[in-house]
Amino acid sequence: MLTTLTGHGSWVRALAFSSDGGTLATGSGDRTVRLWDMDADRLVAAACVKPGYGLTIDQWRKVLPTAPYHPICA
Repeated sequence: MLTTLTGHGSWVRALAFSSDGGTLATGSGDRTVRLWDMDADRLVAAACVKPGYGLTIDQWRKVLPTAPYHPICA
C-alpha cells in the first residue's frame, strides 16, 4: 500500500523499519526523527477513506503479488 507520511520540514534522508515491521523511523534534513505507527489495520482503514474503494485484483497483484487477494474496503 502506498501511503504519504507528512510532517518533516525537509526531505527524508534516512528510514528504517523496526524488526517486527510495526514502526517506521524517518530522519530528515530538518534535523528531526519521527516514528510512525505502521499498524496495518489502521493504514488500510485510512487508505480506504481516500479513494473510496479497495484494490482491484490487478492492482493487488502489482502491489502484493504473493499474497492471496481479498477486498480490503467495504
